[in-house]
Amino acid sequence: MRRGISSMKISFVARNSKRVNGRIPLYVRIKGLGRPAEISLKKYVRAALWDSRNGRVTGRGAEVEDLNDFLDSVRYDLGQAYRELYREGNDLSAAAVKNRYLAIDTDEVMGLLGMFDYHMTRETGRLADSTLKNYKTTRDYVKKYLKASFRANELSLDRLNFAFIDGFEVFLRRFPTPKGQRPLRNNGIMKHIERLQKVVNLAVKLDHISKDPFKMYQRHMEKPKQVYLTAEELQAIAAIELNNEGHQLVRDLFVFGCYTGLAYVDLQALHPEDIVIGLDRMLWISNVRRKSGQPFKVPLLPVAHEIFFKYQNDPRSLKRNACFPKFSAQKINSYLKDIATEAGIPKNLTYYAARHTFATTVTLSNGVPIESVSKMLGHSKLTTTQIYAKVVDVKLSSDMMLLKNKLSGSAEEAKKSI
Repeated sequence: MRRGISSMKISFVARNSKRVNGRIPLYVRIKGLGRPAEISLKKYVRAALWDSRNGRVTGRGAEVEDLNDFLDSVRYDLGQAYRELYREGNDLSAAAVKNRYLAIDTDEVMGLLGMFDYHMTRETGRLADSTLKNYKTTRDYVKKYLKASFRANELSLDRLNFAFIDGFEVFLRRFPTPKGQRPLRNNGIMKHIERLQKVVNLAVKLDHISKDPFKMYQRHMEKPKQVYLTAEELQAIAAIELNNEGHQLVRDLFVFGCYTGLAYVDLQALHPEDIVIGLDRMLWISNVRRKSGQPFKVPLLPVAHEIFFKYQNDPRSLKRNACFPKFSAQKINSYLKDIATEAGIPKNLTYYAARHTFATTVTLSNGVPIESVSKMLGHSKLTTTQIYAKVVDVKLSSDMMLLKNKLSGSAEEAKKSI
């Protein structure tokens, strides 16, 4: 006897054992048709919001509504899959319902936003948390674009084309900026489109799209101005007397970055066990870049060595089991502008200038081979480091011009003495 629709039982479960950054993955379980079957829904929910008894998300807000609506649509589509199998006289096992559901639900599970979710789940553990956060921000912009331009909560992947991408760029350029925030600039917009392209490329590789919609699209990045300190400016920053304790900490963190080349995220994640004794019996930083996963080693030069020991036993460092107290990047960049003004340096300093300063002023300008600098910076390609070498070439050209003028002056003096 064939089972009726009421025989099928559907429940939603979350796997606490697969928790990632406080979020747990959702699954749907099909029972009542012989051997049960389970489907990963490629969705994550904050553990505190999951009601395991009722298989629902609790609380308020857009995220809660969207997830519960999604669960309702999954329940409906599984019932639809069962009804189709029933009418066709096919096998009514849980596995058959699962297979039919996955086939008919491609547009929903693997729509554009679904692809973003799949990509972020796939890359969790491989990409830095900050990078995944950037993908989440891009996804949010895409979602707003869909609502504003298509009046839709999702878009089938087969509707992606050049017009969609071009329209997304226009949308970002016209996006209203909340009060107190900077508007999106060209390179920031291009970064969002770059992330969209990576997600779409994954869809192409998975055969969800037959034609690459980015084929005719060209991203156009504006060349950023490389900000770094000269040796004199670095000395001025290191020596300036600062009364504000927060300014003192930020200055020390910045100077440490100038002498180690550490990116902000790597500086904040630096732990005492990352400081090791090298073959030269001196202290080195040995770690892996959070952004790329590339290993790097940097010697603790005397100035960096002094700053490291200054904060080694600071209660704020000990509390985090880290080398330095916690300080937000936004606050650091804000304080650096104050410090630069006090030091009389007319440059728009951000923490990233420390990495540029290490590459140019501290290492390359002092004759350290570019291959060694590349390894210390944790670059996977030498071409990335060559950006700094071009800056050094400009400095060398300027220095040689001064030498030429000096020699020309000496030659003129020699002529007059004859």
